[in-house]
Amino acid sequence: MTAHAPHEPTLGVLYDLLGVERDAPLADAVHASRALRGGFANIVLSAAETEGIPLTPGHAEELHRARRRAAGYRRLGGELSAMRGVTVHKGPSLARHYPEGWLRPSGDLDVVAEDEDTLWQVIGNVARRFPVEDPMLSLLQHGDERHLYVSVGWPAADPQFTPNFRVEVTTFAYGGEPGVVPMRPAQPADQWLADLLAITEERFQREFDPKDLLDLTCALNSPTAPAPGLVAAAAEAYLLAPELLELCELAQRHAALAGGLPRQLTELLRPAAQTESARRADGPGLPHVEDELGARRAAGLPLYGMQLAERLRLGDLRPAVEHHVDADVLLRTPIADFLLVPSELVDPERYEAARNELATLAPWPASTADTD
Repeated sequence: MTAHAPHEPTLGVLYDLLGVERDAPLADAVHASRALRGGFANIVLSAAETEGIPLTPGHAEELHRARRRAAGYRRLGGELSAMRGVTVHKGPSLARHYPEGWLRPSGDLDVVAEDEDTLWQVIGNVARRFPVEDPMLSLLQHGDERHLYVSVGWPAADPQFTPNFRVEVTTFAYGGEPGVVPMRPAQPADQWLADLLAITEERFQREFDPKDLLDLTCALNSPTAPAPGLVAAAAEAYLLAPELLELCELAQRHAALAGGLPRQLTELLRPAAQTESARRADGPGLPHVEDELGARRAAGLPLYGMQLAERLRLGDLRPAVEHHVDADVLLRTPIADFLLVPSELVDPERYEAARNELATLAPWPASTADTD
């Protein structure tokens, strides 16, 4: 066994998180990890490799593909981060906190752009380099400001074994939960805090899982970790104290992780979490609106983009334009045209009417960028 720094996770800690006996074969831990999101099996395999445990040829090839995928995201993230007004959070920067040799897989690359112009510059950068497809778009109103979420993917070199690559770009840092926590467009200047809050924010979409616990533990034991007081203050300022407290308390239930959590942090989070929970309880809650788009938008509820053409384009990278027709809105963007809808289910006649309207409009302006 290799030597480890105090509180640094080990393969045994991963066994504990998976509910697998520490003397069980590696195959048992890998099998248990398959049920988790986020490529947790590759964390287990990389930890085993680091501790000198032989991998089967199949597991070694799986880990090799995962490392190659992570390296691709790391390179792309570094290039996008060099763009003005662009921040890449979570994946590549969180991976730096993991023990040496461990792989933290990422399903996608999360990018925050300072404004919509920058968002389309990022999407254009990616689209010029990769055969992007499967666009996803959401529009969220925050006061007088329009914000966008845009995501594009492209096939991996070995699509039979590796999921598509995907880049998700937003003009906001933390979307919140309608009726509970408002959008917070800006993120902390400190990358460590921005990443931790991004992990915590995901509680609005799903339950916390072992990968979140591992992210928290590795981040808190990083030399770059801020003092507990600064961490608690950021969680309070960004209205995430209840979620971060929940994550910390989940980690404390695991003896192997509890020693790496600053006790002061949970003590500071409890009153902030109580105050925030009370604020939410006294708040107006989720407003009742009909499916009429303007009402949903005014209430801060997301509108989703239904793509109106099968093929993507790469046009001039200017902000999206809203085209109103009757009660519907067509959102025209540099990569595609979308019908804004409140849910996945749309009347086929409404969809066809939007396509017919689109056919009457002038084409999106061609790209003026130098693509040589």
